[in-house]
Amino acid sequence: KSAPASTLKLHDVAVECYGRQADRGGGWMAFHGINGVETLQLTPNSVGIWCAELKFVDGKLALVSHKRLDFYNKREKATAEFQKQVEKMKDGTPVLLGIADTACAASRPLGQGLYNALYKLGAPKDMPKIEYRAAWAFIGYKGAKAGTAQHAMGTRSTLLR
Repeated sequence: KSAPASTLKLHDVAVECYGRQADRGGGWMAFHGINGVETLQLTPNSVGIWCAELKFVDGKLALVSHKRLDFYNKREKATAEFQKQVEKMKDGTPVLLGIADTACAASRPLGQGLYNALYKLGAPKDMPKIEYRAAWAFIGYKGAKAGTAQHAMGTRSTLLR
């Protein structure tokens, strides 16, 4: 039987990321899973938002998918793909998100469609916009009450953990 994502405890999941700084961006995502601690690397200097979708198997976390959505070069396509992914998730599906360079181009900010999908994962309705070269990390789950997701944002040289 699947456990609800609301049962996650401190240190069950983690995200570390840093926006592009000194020609270097990167990070990782990790979770206590069915195989122990599993770490997912974010390819350094990769634009867009990294997304890890998890599920519960016998009360333990397991990876469903880990991929990069290229909002930088293909904003509309990535937005539609992310919205579709979130819509297909069952309530309680844990999601980890992070940036390993920049999520969007300075001339093409992220659209409202992305934020609407984030609200379904527990993002606060007043969450600041993710800007060019910003560091950003997010831990939420499908069906979470608005404002209950854990997220952090920083400037270009910020390390988030």
